[in-house]
Amino acid sequence: MGDTPADFLEFAHARSDQLFRTACLLTGDRHLAEDLVQETLAKMYRSWRRIDRSQAPVAYAHTVLVRTFTSYRRLHDALRHTSDAFAAHRRPVAAHRTQPALGPLNRRSRSGFPAERRPGRPAAAAGLS
Repeated sequence: MGDTPADFLEFAHARSDQLFRTACLLTGDRHLAEDLVQETLAKMYRSWRRIDRSQAPVAYAHTVLVRTFTSYRRLHDALRHTSDAFAAHRRPVAAHRTQPALGPLNRRSRSGFPAERRPGRPAAAAGLS
């Protein structure tokens, strides 16, 4: 295998099924596994010229796959914990507090807001009764 894009495509076609099976074992989710393989191959393509093909690029691909998955899990867990902490400290905004602010908007501008928050709409019509 050489340094050309055609060589990378050959590698990707030959090893993507194996990488996908490994990704499925890591994630337990077919769609996430597909995304993980795509991200792994994208990272490998960016550094394809620097990868030493005599040192087993398949092992390198698996390393990239596992590290990409680990990064995804860390980010996902951090976001989940952050959103949980935010939800615990957040106060809901009452609809009656937003209606005066929306009053001066024209009809077209108000159309971007949810129906239950539009001024002049009765609570029963918005399903809030």
